Amino acid sequence: MAGHVLEFAAASGLERQRLEGLRDVLDYVKHESPLYGRKLKGVDLRSIQTLEDVARLPFTTRGDLQDAAPFGSLCRSARPEAYYESSGTSGAAVPGFPDLSAGKARSFAQFLDIWLGLSRSKVTRALVAFAYEMNPAGVRFQTALPYVGVMAIPVGVRTTICSPEKTLDYILRLGPQVIFGRPLELLRYGDALAAAGTPPAQTQVIKLFFIGEVVSKAKWRRLQMLWDDADLYGHYGLVEVDSGLQTCHCGNYHEPPSPFLLTEIVEPATGQAVDAGTWGEVVFTTLRRTHAPLVRYRTGDAARRLPDRCACGDPSPVYEVRGRLLDGYTAESRTIFPIDLENVIYSHSDIGNEYLFVIELDHSLRLVLERSLGSQCDCDAEAARVAAHVKEALGITVAAEVRPFGAIADKLGIAKKKSGRFTDLRGLDAAARAAELEINAVNSCQLRTGGGVAISI
Repeated sequence: MAGHVLEFAAASGLERQRLEGLRDVLDYVKHESPLYGRKLKGVDLRSIQTLEDVARLPFTTRGDLQDAAPFGSLCRSARPEAYYESSGTSGAAVPGFPDLSAGKARSFAQFLDIWLGLSRSKVTRALVAFAYEMNPAGVRFQTALPYVGVMAIPVGVRTTICSPEKTLDYILRLGPQVIFGRPLELLRYGDALAAAGTPPAQTQVIKLFFIGEVVSKAKWRRLQMLWDDADLYGHYGLVEVDSGLQTCHCGNYHEPPSPFLLTEIVEPATGQAVDAGTWGEVVFTTLRRTHAPLVRYRTGDAARRLPDRCACGDPSPVYEVRGRLLDGYTAESRTIFPIDLENVIYSHSDIGNEYLFVIELDHSLRLVLERSLGSQCDCDAEAARVAAHVKEALGITVAAEVRPFGAIADKLGIAKKKSGRFTDLRGLDAAARAAELEINAVNSCQLRTGGGVAISI
């Protein structure tokens, strides 16, 4: 680990607390977890004398959790409130057992109140636009918010029960001051409101909170501008870890000021720790007796720890997160991620919020973009400007096209896929390629049976 991380931990008293938590968790999982009973069988836990000694422990991978699924990572004495799985967007799903107890909800509410300033801002209503199906996000926020006097308005995000039309109606009619959602939907809601004649500035929303995606600095600014300079907060984490990093007002990710999480950045190929400023893979260790603690869990996500203190003044270590390592695209001896392209396209005010970054069969990259609401720019000229900017900023050649506003995604539909990913056509047959390139939304008011008959929900 970089020296300044341990200096911060020592100065704040977290080093001692984290070390105690690490040793306690290791003793717990070695005796209670079938998974770690095997993985730690030959490890002398007495050798763990400092936080740096965590490097002596074996990694845990998604494959380990998949092999142990569904309940092999669960501690024998644990009585979890619910079972969840990750979405499996990058492979087979992995199980998670987040703490949904009343005690955790109460402490989570206090944390949110301090971080988001809910009481200070006299927030009384919050709209929760997170998934409720096979994901704890919606339930977690809904159960926590009442402990700080905030009424939750659960709208979900993936069902036809509460369509995006109804969500927008709630925003206008019920006047929530905070929206909890994914960046993709936060942008779509803002666009849809503006297109209907009621821009976000005319709502009561003053704060936005997002999870589910990491965002570029340009996308961070786009969200704030769209929602009339609303305070913006983000969290990076995983269902199976049940913890993660939190943003500051600069849009950087920080370690939470708690003793319950240890963060490492390692070189993906060797597993060795990397210096501050070097890109690597995020590794998390949970430091308390949860239902299924994870030791040195390789997230598969690319990040780097910055060497300097963040401009926000927070002394905790600061991170940049790029997304999944598997999402990297290599061309012309350069590897880029969707977040890198986001930074370029969102710096163009004539470019809207929807995109498809398409990897073609021949490995070339095509950017399918939309014109922003109200823009009168020439689509071909703007596409050429974007392609030139990508070449200048990232050193790769792309083809770009700009379509009219709304041509890529129906703002009132349920998203087929979240943003921040490539649409990879390689290895797909013609029918699958066509499906991948269809408008990025499904009808929010109807589902269709196998025979093509529409049914309302």
